[in-house]
Amino acid sequence: YKASAIILEEINRTYPEFAGASKLAFYTGSKLASVLRGDQDGLQLIFGTKEGQELVSWMYGDESHNVTGYKQMLDFIQRLASKLDRKSGEPLRILEMGGGTGGGTKWLLPGLAELGIAVEYTFSDISPAFLAQARRRFKDYSFVKYRVHDIEKAPADDLLGTQHIIIASNAVHATSNLQVSTRHMRDALLPDGVVMMLEMTQPQFAIDIV
Repeated sequence: YKASAIILEEINRTYPEFAGASKLAFYTGSKLASVLRGDQDGLQLIFGTKEGQELVSWMYGDESHNVTGYKQMLDFIQRLASKLDRKSGEPLRILEMGGGTGGGTKWLLPGLAELGIAVEYTFSDISPAFLAQARRRFKDYSFVKYRVHDIEKAPADDLLGTQHIIIASNAVHATSNLQVSTRHMRDALLPDGVVMMLEMTQPQFAIDIV
């Protein structure tokens, strides 16, 4: 018999590239019984505590598979921007839905700031708390706007048919009806707009436990 803390240390030594995921699984797993009993709220445990937020922010912002996805998104936007008319004056409008902890945003904004064209980036989330954090974190990027938005609800009138690109990273899966959610996303796009969505397509045991 080995204590779970000892097992965690061994895993971190043997597989350091998965240390963040292991720590998150250990943190949530140690509270699993109280969550299943209803004594503790699972979302509050992860997103409402400093330790939980730090761990899950690593998962969204620094886990290698996610980072690869963000870099692919940025590469697509850079190649698209290189073909746009830089004299038109119309900004490239990008709406991030379910921005959350900003794990993807932090990879995108530096590259967008260097495109050489006008960009209007809207960071949205259902949680005002995440918006407040994002405002502080990304205050140096003057082209970013912030607004409360629920992917499961129809876009506000001023969003309808306005966006060139919609980005959603690890967000749409959390909605109750994927067809409804993606229809609402389409409603916010221009006719020739593009959705870029990052989601897992196969079960991941460690993530499922969390």
